[in-house]
Amino acid sequence: MRIQIYGAGIAGSFLHILLSRDFKTYVKDVRKEPDCICAWGTIYQEARELYREIGVNFDEYILTRPRHIIINNIMLRNVGFVTFDRRRLLHDLWSQLRFGEKEADIVIDATGYERALLPKVAEDNLYPTIQFLEKHNIEEDVFIYIRRVGYAWAFPLGNHIWHVGAGGKNISITKRLLKDLRRKYEFDNGTGSVCSCRGWVRLLPPSRCKPFIHENIVGVGEAIGCVSSFGEGNIPALRSAQILYESLREDRLEKYEERILREFKWIEMEHKFVNRIQRGRKMAVLHLLPIVLYIESRRVAKPPRDLFRHLMRYLMKR
Repeated sequence: MRIQIYGAGIAGSFLHILLSRDFKTYVKDVRKEPDCICAWGTIYQEARELYREIGVNFDEYILTRPRHIIINNIMLRNVGFVTFDRRRLLHDLWSQLRFGEKEADIVIDATGYERALLPKVAEDNLYPTIQFLEKHNIEEDVFIYIRRVGYAWAFPLGNHIWHVGAGGKNISITKRLLKDLRRKYEFDNGTGSVCSCRGWVRLLPPSRCKPFIHENIVGVGEAIGCVSSFGEGNIPALRSAQILYESLREDRLEKYEERILREFKWIEMEHKFVNRIQRGRKMAVLHLLPIVLYIESRRVAKPPRDLFRHLMRYLMKR
């Protein structure tokens, strides 16, 4: 069987290496080389195990291991989040890929938010993003600023380089969130931008990004909503690629959708939680809060004992 992948990002590159073990696989990407757009942070243990499957030592690409994650001035102890050199990792993966475009039995849409091949998502929810690489002399923690209409972030990449950005319901909101983050966490006094770019992020769970399969086209990663409501898409992209590979290898592609929905129930829960916050449904938020805290405390950060009090204060202000 011949397989053609479109998109050589995190999901497409990983999937190509897996599929090449059993199938004749080609990949096409519109870029001539990997870019630096977004996705500098991930969950260490999960990434390490997934990349080990294709013979990659993820430790070689780690840039920082922040001690804390600070969200709206609430300090959480980091347990699993790292920043990594995404561009260098992709560059090394690309050296193993067979680039080209051939007629294929299976076509894979790994084009991220563009979802270039699958039918468009009904009532899609794409947030415009603005992103910068900048120099700052600030303690290397992760800084996040969340509002109902979007969020902004600052990730340390080592050697005083930071990935600073925001995503919101529209571009004016995105700019305002970025401005608020800079003021709140004192990111105004850097020594200049290294580079900048704009993009989009899809904030819909997999259940709202169907179909996953259309004729001989199969989606993976962000194209089918495998991004958490808090913007973390690296691990979901890798895991969705792994599930697709297993489904094809076992000749059980008809089970792919079911497997994806089962694997990413936690993403569905997080999107439901954020949706309730955005709609101002405070009691529903409080009902879902323990579940979301349990999910994130196992993956990313340990909450402080007084987190519930902070969240109650935040919700009562809305």
